[in-house]
Amino acid sequence: MFVRKVFLAAAVIFLFTNAAITNKSGKKELVFSFHVNDKPGFHASFQMAIWLEKPDGSYVKTLYVSDYLSYGGFNHKEICPDWIAKSGWEQASGKEVDAVTGATFLTGDQSIGFACSKKQIPPGKYKYFIEIHLQENYNELYSGEIEVGKEDTESVPEVKFIPEKHPKGGGMLSNIIVKCKSK
Repeated sequence: MFVRKVFLAAAVIFLFTNAAITNKSGKKELVFSFHVNDKPGFHASFQMAIWLEKPDGSYVKTLYVSDYLSYGGFNHKEICPDWIAKSGWEQASGKEVDAVTGATFLTGDQSIGFACSKKQIPPGKYKYFIEIHLQENYNELYSGEIEVGKEDTESVPEVKFIPEKHPKGGGMLSNIIVKCKSK
């Protein structure tokens, strides 16, 4: 009888502990942290989009897009052209648009997080992109890879200047770190 009670108590403790560990590993968040640089004498539009793709380059979803870009700015093909080409935003539903649209970031330190379960981001490897419009046809595309899984991961992206680095405003973002972490 005593052995049975000890076994039962151990089984209950195991189940609760295992459930807590499983729950923690299942609540992941993608966090994009960066500094928006102030370039004296340069007036950037700061229109921005953040999205995910699969490793093969197929589009997954938009996580964030600034107000103006979301609600019509996407018709200007010089503003965040890579995001426009990938997202098919002109066919996005009103619900989708409202769910990812946010205020345009100001200069200074910024951080934006996305709950993987809420955004329906299953475990796996992803390419992430941050595209920011400066002015005219000048854009910057920051990209890297991140894994959503049981372990916390961190990534620092590379930058591509489109069509080239703006002579006055190049390098609008700095100190970029993308993390997938437990909530």
